[in-house]
Amino acid sequence: MGRRPFRQPIFHKDDGSVVNTPRAESSRKAEERQRTKIPAGSGPKGVLVYVLQQRRLLTGKNKEQLKVICAAEGVEYTTKAPMIEKIIEGRVKIAYEGFVFVPTPSPPSIPEEEDTPGNCMAHFVCVWLRQNLVDCMRLRNQLWYEQRSSHLRLLYDKCATLCFVALAILGEKLGKENYDDWACRCHLEPGWEHSGLHVMTRIRGIPGIPDFLRNSRNVPRVLPKHWMLELGKQIVRIASYLRSSYVVDKCELEGCWDLQLEGEDEAYLFYLNQWFLRLKNFVCIPIDRNTADTLVVCPVLYRHYLDMSFNWNLSFRAVNYGESDVLFRMREVFLDLSLHKLGKWDVGGRFEEAYVLPKHKDLSRWRPISPTCTEPTRLASSRAATALNALLFALAANTGFNLKAVMHVLPGMQAMDRDFRQKHYHDLVPVSFDVKDMFVSLAHTDVLRAVD
Repeated sequence: MGRRPFRQPIFHKDDGSVVNTPRAESSRKAEERQRTKIPAGSGPKGVLVYVLQQRRLLTGKNKEQLKVICAAEGVEYTTKAPMIEKIIEGRVKIAYEGFVFVPTPSPPSIPEEEDTPGNCMAHFVCVWLRQNLVDCMRLRNQLWYEQRSSHLRLLYDKCATLCFVALAILGEKLGKENYDDWACRCHLEPGWEHSGLHVMTRIRGIPGIPDFLRNSRNVPRVLPKHWMLELGKQIVRIASYLRSSYVVDKCELEGCWDLQLEGEDEAYLFYLNQWFLRLKNFVCIPIDRNTADTLVVCPVLYRHYLDMSFNWNLSFRAVNYGESDVLFRMREVFLDLSLHKLGKWDVGGRFEEAYVLPKHKDLSRWRPISPTCTEPTRLASSRAATALNALLFALAANTGFNLKAVMHVLPGMQAMDRDFRQKHYHDLVPVSFDVKDMFVSLAHTDVLRAVD
């Protein structure tokens, strides 16, 4: 029987990390087990510190190291972010299985400023916000007012406070609600600019509109008391996930906000609600991705432009089956054409929600937007586009007008003018085309016929 290798004792550093350093004469098996160990502290604060340390450790690993960890801990290897979350979740369950954290009663005497409940809760919220930012952003489409579809913005400042702010003026997305439930209420605002029978006006053209609603960058405030309940629910949710019976005190929640301006905020919110009640019956969208202006349009008119841009457009083909069936058929065609040689199929890919934006110069023309950031064939498409651009740039300069930068427009036109003068061309008619609008207006069959 071989001797058990001697191991050095565990030394604690000043920053709280633990280093386990074996001796030089230890066995190969002991050297393979050499790694940085992270102790599991007690209490809710210890759990959060443990999760932070695990995240820093796993984020620094490369792809091959993460594959080894996944194989050892029985975690399916996918993309890096969700895989790290699953590994941390499994390690937390193993380290704290059966633990129940009971909050200690507050001492009768007033503690020092650094240990007050408000500061402790602020630190707790700070750590929670860093690790659960994605989960928080999922709540951005939930409004307190009648659960209407709109946008919520998450604000996080140096004071470690958490608040959700409703952006009623950016409700361009109607969500998953039925369009038939949106009735036309244009008769309630006869003084607003109309397009035919329905309201369509820039927000700066509304009579009496306040300055803080004239563009989509300004963020209206909301009373802190509306979000204390939401913050308490999130803390209880995290505690229940960690099998903790932590009880949230109202005084601890109040320590995260400055309640001295409550009277001013109530007056501000009352004034803001008046405009929110007027704007909630309409769709408010940025004009052509221009954040300095917002268009207020009737939902019936917005649906009409959606149908014109997608359902009634020959460039798009309507299907009667769901997204999963479309992705399944796409994958079959993708593999049959051997396009996986250009780039692999993204298993987690999906379709984004399409929408339309009005053009800045002509509000009667709307641009269809079909996001493809998460489309499963984006890798193969990007490589094909790169190869196509390389072929175009390999052509002679006088045979095409494909530019790498806008700064090459003027020299290219001057060279073309000299070439035409040398060939004595006199009857030339210059014509410019909007390529994006041209491809949207063309039928899909015409595009395929031209390519073939």
